[in-house]
Amino acid sequence: MNTIRTKKAQQEYSEALKEDNLTIGQKLSVLVADIYGSWRFIILQSILLLLWVVWNSLDGLCHWDDPPYQLLNFVLGCMSIYTGTILQMASNRQEASNRKLEEHEFATALNMKDELQLVKHRQERIIKLLEEQEKAIKLLAEGGKTDANH
Repeated sequence: MNTIRTKKAQQEYSEALKEDNLTIGQKLSVLVADIYGSWRFIILQSILLLLWVVWNSLDGLCHWDDPPYQLLNFVLGCMSIYTGTILQMASNRQEASNRKLEEHEFATALNMKDELQLVKHRQERIIKLLEEQEKAIKLLAEGGKTDANH
């Protein structure tokens, strides 16, 4: 019965984690963190930076940001401010999710400890009953031998 309860609790916890009741801001921070933390983003950003520098360095083209690329520095600075904040928000959400998971695992471990103690108690009881049964069988066997000798 306890095992069934434990499995049910685990299923409920898994479903709760999937839903997680995230706010729009939390969902957005997770999405942005997933995008910023990908190789696709790093490669795309590197290509864009390279194009920006090359375009603004070549003669004969319309430049919007001449060296030392102050506009590029400003854009990257703004991106880093928002990126840092958003990544911190995603990290905080992940931390809260991990804390829920740890609490659930601790409760499950306590439940399993109780179940193991119950199983151990039942096993000891079965062993005791088997020992008593063996004694009774020996007594019956000895009693049968005595009756056969008389």
